[in-house]
Amino acid sequence: MQFLFDRNITRILCVMPLLLFAQSILATESALWTQFKEAKLSATEPTLPDFSYAGYNYSETPIPDTSSWPIFDVTDYGAVVNDGNYDDAAIQATIDAAQAAGSGIVFFPAGRLMLSPNTTVGENIFVTGSNILLRGSGSGEDGTILFKDKMKVENGRFIFEIGPTDTSESELTTVVSAAPRQSYTIEVADASSLSVGQRIIIHCTSLSYAAEYYSPQIINPDWTRISQTNGFNIRELHTVESINGHTITLREPLHLPLILTSDPIEVKSHNRIVNIGIEDIQFKGNWDSYPESFVHHKDNIHDYAWNAIRFDNVENGWMRNCDFKDWNQAVYFDGCAAFTVENVIFSGKKGHTSIHTRRSYGILIKDCQDTAGHHHGPGVGYWGCGTVYLRYQMAGNQRIDAHSGSPYATLMDGVTGGHFDGNGGPYISYPHHGRDFVAWNFNVDGGTSTYDFWPDSRNGHTFSMPIFAGLQGQSISLTAGSYQVNESPGSAVEPASLFEAQLQFRLGPTVETMSVSSLRSNSATANAKLLSAGQGTAEAGFYWGSTDGGTDPQAWANFQSLGSVTVGAISAQLSNLNPDQTYWYRAWSSNSHYEGWASDSVSFTTNPVTADGSILNPENFTAIEQSITSATPALTFDTDTLQVSGGLTGIGHYGVNQDGSLVSVFPFQAVDLSSPPVITGKLPFVLMSETNLRVNTSITVDGSKGSHTQHGIGISGGGDGGDANRPETPGNPLDGQGPGGSSGNSLGTDSTTSGGAGFGGSGGDGGDGSSAGGSSYGDTQLSSLIGGSGAGGTLNKGGGAGGGAIGLVASETLEVTDNATIRARGGKGTGSGSQLTSGGGSGGAILLRGEYVIINGILDVSGGNGGDASGGQLGGGGGGGGRIAIYYHRSLDTTNSTLTVSGGQPIGTSSSAQTGNDGTIYTGLDNDGLAAQWLNNETSIADPTTIDWSTDYDNDGLSARLEYSLGGSTTSADTALLPNLSTDSSGAMQYRYSQKQSGIDPADYIVNTTTTLEPDDWTLLVPQKVEIIPHPTLSGYNQVTVTLPSGELRRFIQLRIRQ
Repeated sequence: MQFLFDRNITRILCVMPLLLFAQSILATESALWTQFKEAKLSATEPTLPDFSYAGYNYSETPIPDTSSWPIFDVTDYGAVVNDGNYDDAAIQATIDAAQAAGSGIVFFPAGRLMLSPNTTVGENIFVTGSNILLRGSGSGEDGTILFKDKMKVENGRFIFEIGPTDTSESELTTVVSAAPRQSYTIEVADASSLSVGQRIIIHCTSLSYAAEYYSPQIINPDWTRISQTNGFNIRELHTVESINGHTITLREPLHLPLILTSDPIEVKSHNRIVNIGIEDIQFKGNWDSYPESFVHHKDNIHDYAWNAIRFDNVENGWMRNCDFKDWNQAVYFDGCAAFTVENVIFSGKKGHTSIHTRRSYGILIKDCQDTAGHHHGPGVGYWGCGTVYLRYQMAGNQRIDAHSGSPYATLMDGVTGGHFDGNGGPYISYPHHGRDFVAWNFNVDGGTSTYDFWPDSRNGHTFSMPIFAGLQGQSISLTAGSYQVNESPGSAVEPASLFEAQLQFRLGPTVETMSVSSLRSNSATANAKLLSAGQGTAEAGFYWGSTDGGTDPQAWANFQSLGSVTVGAISAQLSNLNPDQTYWYRAWSSNSHYEGWASDSVSFTTNPVTADGSILNPENFTAIEQSITSATPALTFDTDTLQVSGGLTGIGHYGVNQDGSLVSVFPFQAVDLSSPPVITGKLPFVLMSETNLRVNTSITVDGSKGSHTQHGIGISGGGDGGDANRPETPGNPLDGQGPGGSSGNSLGTDSTTSGGAGFGGSGGDGGDGSSAGGSSYGDTQLSSLIGGSGAGGTLNKGGGAGGGAIGLVASETLEVTDNATIRARGGKGTGSGSQLTSGGGSGGAILLRGEYVIINGILDVSGGNGGDASGGQLGGGGGGGGRIAIYYHRSLDTTNSTLTVSGGQPIGTSSSAQTGNDGTIYTGLDNDGLAAQWLNNETSIADPTTIDWSTDYDNDGLSARLEYSLGGSTTSADTALLPNLSTDSSGAMQYRYSQKQSGIDPADYIVNTTTTLEPDDWTLLVPQKVEIIPHPTLSGYNQVTVTLPSGELRRFIQLRIRQ
């Protein structure tokens, strides 16, 4: 049979509660903890029990809000504080009234109330109904003091007894299949008497089970209760979560294995009361008036005369902020489940027992303290399981108390001031503790120095294979073979609290950081897995930055929220990164229970951009292995991530402008763009073709207009407008973004404006006379492809954004058809007919390059209009026009084109704002790259843009084209650079010539051959060998050596250079 050990979900290395982050840096993560998480993930049995099912409602919800419960004041029922009379009857009457109402707060005012007028055993105060809270006015000397005067001497009787009147049990069915510890399902013979939500007892008394449970350890025959009389007594409380035929799923894990023997494992009913609370009371005994100091088992007075509170069969209860002073026995639990004891002090005169649990499941005692040093410290006994003592402060050299009767699965978590020796209980009821006693980061004080936990004779610490992690304080020696694990003795382990970590693991979301993907020069995809949402809806995100912030949100530069997420892969795009820089990220998640972190951060280094080059040269980029055809559906280009999606998919490149800034380049084998693309992201956009590029649709990267609440947004290199000057967005930039951005106006009045932004032309001034337009920048040739700038914002008016930047580059023909419109216009300013308006963004940039360039469509980089000031005279300035640059190598045809670079207008017939200046248009021969370098060195050519490539400027018989192609010059004879023939050392004939390494005007160097010199006989040479090396003297050129075929007497060679 295969068992699933976590019925909800598997989880792995997960988040830690924020509470745990203060653990010492010297602590290391416990291997036991790691194994626990991995076992949950793999559905195998963990070494550690799951102790998280402890406390009120198993710590899944807070202690309930009782503010709506009716209040029953004991003084309304006859109690009088500080009068010296006994108040037992009045308190009982108050409790009875609250119980009759169905729920209630029994309120005790400040002062002393007297209890126990006689020594009659059984005359106590009883709570027998659900939904009752005993609430005082504080546990200090000036608060509520419930004083028990007379002793009542009997073991097991307490002045307050809380539990149902009927605790009888009936058999409902039997278990018919074995089940491992830490599993959640049982198979029963008949489920007809069971119902969802029902509290049950899994019960068995068996000698043979005891032998199986403790095997291979040997049970001492002197332990007669377990070895001869009753055997092991299983009595584990559970809740039915679901029923499927004969299979019962339990809410809580089994803390021991169900082993089938000849003795039946019964499922019994369990009667209980629920929602019982006690708060803010000092319970005072009269043990301090007794003239003798405590002596263990001297007589019944020493052991049992003044006993405070007993809980029987209580589920979902709590007791907090109380003081138990001068008691023989303070607090006792029997048959209870899901109970929290918090911030309780045991003080005064040393007595018999501070707090003890037995036959219970999931009692959580947290942040409590024993200053009295009771003989039996924090205790468990007789088949109790799942008990957790969390950060319990013992009195120093005080013993814990595993009180025999085989309690099991007990956690001492962060307990201080005590030791493991001197546990109580009769020898016939040994061992003191069954399996799964766990001491986690326990600080030892006192006791013996050597522990043999399974001795041959009686001692004070007989435990079955206990588990230790992070034992600190006094050094102790453990006998080999008598314990299961002793991890990290002498130093703390992580997590600081096992209970809190397991609770986080169960309830909180579980996230694991994964490695980065889609790594680019300025972007990357952060990845993680949400392994569990825990209980509730999970949110997640990534903290990231250039340094590892660990688990401190303030130490990270950025946070990217994903909002609500579901179990599975999660990711976030990290943008605007710097090339060749290391970054870190860490996944974070939260739900209504917890927030926390993945266990590790991930680092990555962005790609450098040096592999790419000038955006005008297709040779610098490897094409996406597809072509855009007229039938390709609409595409989306993300300039930040370089992702292509829609009609086809691919990844682009980063290119480098002459000024070193980045652009996005999307190269294809061929382009026939007939559906309008969607362009997103902040980097300038370049569409490139290795062959022809045809645009037969619209391409738009306009800046958006400003609004009354926010600024215009730029894309594809366009700068954002300045923010609307609003009180809810303090600190947001008011100035327009970009080199030509106009200044924002911080005055909060209705007479403020802003100027338009500049680029190809300067922006127009605002109408208030003090808001200047932005300046022009860049150059007419668009040597760097950059976009327009945003206009400044003013009161409640966001500035218009700058137009973006578009490049279209083809190795062969570039055509913009009469059906095409390419726009990079500035965004409009904001106005509403009032005097207060913002300026328009400047127009963007359009750069075209091809061998043959044909433009029959519209290119528009107009500046944005100023905001509408039709109701006044103080309008916003118009944005300056952008820039258009067109490069061609062989021919340019713009006869039927419309090229618009006009500045934006102020809007309003009486507006005094200024129009933005027009932008620029440049057309010219393509002289970039190697050709530009070569031409700039040619002193015989005054204006390189006017070169006639067919002219022989230096009369050496070579045209400028051949001189450029072979590495020569127009100012001197270059016959030495003509191809030549030679022989190598073996006598083979070799043909050698120079060849350009690169250039925007790629050329084909073709070696032909013939034996006849007839024009039709020239054919491509098939060489024996070709060697290409960098030219030894000519920068930017290669030297090509062609070894000719051998065995021929005569052959003619011709080098053709085809542009």
